[in-house]
Amino acid sequence: MLNDFRHHAKQQGWDEQVRRLAARSLRILLARLGADAPIHEADIRSLPADRPGTSARRTSTSAFT
Repeated sequence: MLNDFRHHAKQQGWDEQVRRLAARSLRILLARLGADAPIHEADIRSLPADRPGTSARRTSTSAFT
């Protein structure tokens, strides 16, 4: 899933730093929920806004919502 996300973000022309932050957010969610669980927008928004190196906005606007 993470590789698909990275590919999608690159195809969409996201800046490298934005792709890195969004991928980190997805890794945190996958670690918390597991790869087989559906990821809902509420799960994404539950990431602490002040957590360094995460980007809920870009993660939630991907093809995975």
